Amino acid sequence: ADNVSSVVAITSQLPNGSGVGTGIIMKEDGYIITNDHVVADALQITVRTYDGEEYQAQIVGTDEKTDIAVIKIDATGLKAATFGDSDELVVGEPAIVIGNPLGLEFANTMTQGTISSTSRDIEINNYIMNVIQTDASINPGNSGGPLINEYGQVIGINNSKIMSDGVDTYEGMGFAIPMTQAKVIIDELIATGKVEGKPIIGVTVTQVTQEMAEQEGVVPGARVVSIDTSSDAYSRGMRLGDIITQINGKSFEDVDGFIEEKNRFKIGDQISLTYWREGKTYEIQVRLMEDISSY
Repeated sequence: ADNVSSVVAITSQLPNGSGVGTGIIMKEDGYIITNDHVVADALQITVRTYDGEEYQAQIVGTDEKTDIAVIKIDATGLKAATFGDSDELVVGEPAIVIGNPLGLEFANTMTQGTISSTSRDIEINNYIMNVIQTDASINPGNSGGPLINEYGQVIGINNSKIMSDGVDTYEGMGFAIPMTQAKVIIDELIATGKVEGKPIIGVTVTQVTQEMAEQEGVVPGARVVSIDTSSDAYSRGMRLGDIITQINGKSFEDVDGFIEEKNRFKIGDQISLTYWREGKTYEIQVRLMEDISSY
């Protein structure tokens, strides 16, 4: 019941009709996570909570590339979701999806399955993301809703857009954006309303600690979990799973240190990146660009 009460139905009035999606209450004061494609271009957004209350929502910020959006309603005392660590997922563990498949008539539908893969590379809008795959049913209308683990924690944002080739939707092939990737974008959207205006390499990264490195037989650094295919980093050979260890020959302690070091430079500057892959170290020169949704 706690899981269901933190899930909302989102109806967007669009120029050519209306659409229904799902949202996740992330803060009791009205901040809600959903997919960008659920609310993009909406003339009006209506949120219906589990208890049947309806609110008009405003967009806080959207990010088309990662398909993440944050909206807000004027409310307090809402039931916020509990979030978990998607990096801890393993194949075969239970997965639960809650949302509004096919519209409000089937609101708060719960489907259950397993985690089919913790790492699938999916391309959307020339942006490659590493996503979670599940066989729990995800249909249009589930977009923006939660993927929940066995402990009741939200570990992904469901995305029906990337389960289709534009014509057919396949059975048992659902995908969700991992919370470890989404959280960085969400925090930025809440802080500034957008993810842009900074020099970026064109990648999203997560931290590989010394302990993790020893367990996995890799090296500590910043692991690439999504990459913009229009970036220098991609064109010069960097791929998902590569672990960045230095910027211009300088090491960094963690992801915050990685960002801080990168932010010393300006858009258009050329920097060197040292990265590790399968026991080998590489160095490439990349030009920083201004874009959205990545570091």
